[in-house]
Amino acid sequence: MVNCELTPGWHMGTGSRGITLPPHGKMTVVYRAALEHQKGVFSSAWYYLNGDAAKYRNSSPLARTLLSEAFANGAFLLCQPDNGNNVAGSLEDHAWWNEFIRSNEEQFGIRVPWADTAILFSPDNQLFEMAPGGFPDLDHQPHIFGHWGWGTMMTDAHLPYRVLPDWKLDIAHLSEFQTLIVPDAVCLEDAACDAILQWTNSGGNLVATGMIGSRHGPERNFAARRISPLQASFKGGLHAGLSKLGKGAVRWSPDPLGMNYYLDIPGRSGMLREMLQMLPEKRIIDASSTPVEAGVFLWRSRDGGTLYIDMVNFNVDLERDVMIPLTNIGMYLPSVATEGAKITTLSPDGTPPVVVSSVNGRMKISAPHLLHYACVKIDLKQT
Repeated sequence: MVNCELTPGWHMGTGSRGITLPPHGKMTVVYRAALEHQKGVFSSAWYYLNGDAAKYRNSSPLARTLLSEAFANGAFLLCQPDNGNNVAGSLEDHAWWNEFIRSNEEQFGIRVPWADTAILFSPDNQLFEMAPGGFPDLDHQPHIFGHWGWGTMMTDAHLPYRVLPDWKLDIAHLSEFQTLIVPDAVCLEDAACDAILQWTNSGGNLVATGMIGSRHGPERNFAARRISPLQASFKGGLHAGLSKLGKGAVRWSPDPLGMNYYLDIPGRSGMLREMLQMLPEKRIIDASSTPVEAGVFLWRSRDGGTLYIDMVNFNVDLERDVMIPLTNIGMYLPSVATEGAKITTLSPDGTPPVVVSSVNGRMKISAPHLLHYACVKIDLKQT
């Protein structure tokens, strides 16, 4: 189990600005990484509101947003009143959330993330970017900022993903996914390069940025390669855009798209469209009409018989200290049939039931009102 300390501001791994607070900053990316570093189904986190964020410690709308986001991504936030009032939320806010989870424990059961896309998370590349005194430029970390940026983009676009640490870059783990995003991973071990090539040739979709695999991993002290095994597999070398490789496809850009998305919050809307073009068109969910202020996260039971769609409202106005409800949220699950399914709406806010219908063979999900959090539970065992 991962137990960590978080802050939306300065951190060695997130730069001097940090991930920032909602609605733009989403700690989802950290919780998703935590899930793949543990065997348990939940991580736990001390979420500290310190520094510039200290003025929001008494904000109930913010605290309830953070609590909802954490659970929707497999995490619980810890609360300790004598902890210098650093933690996000009051006892009342945590009691509000914990009571909701406790009363619906059987409804949620044990859930696992549902996604067909993975984003590489590489401590090896973080180590390569570091010098004896720390990072030469704390605010320029191509790989990890690239990871945070791609994860944030996927969250903004309502596309599910899982994190793939570099020690899981093998065929057994890659076979669980249709798409692998590799953000500026200059350093890759030979075995990882071979696994990526084999997986792509077998039909995988590789999305990569930067000089992927141009150096060895720590086993060779990050020594430079004359040419990367991945680059050598392309006739004429890497070219921006789409290339075929066996039964699979490679989409590559020389630009650090993920890092740019992470750093440039005002420019995200334009970059989101560019990054979406790097991904295959076939996707588990179509929520393209849903605003970026809504988070959509997919889960399923271990046997696959029950699906869960968690919806989180990030639309908190920090300066006015109010939650702005979202209305008429709609999305489609193209490959799921509705006939005979049992639909349940779970929410701590008294949210009106989510409407599920079948439109042209696709499952349509419509949420008329979302204050903080709602979960649509779809029990396919009834079919």
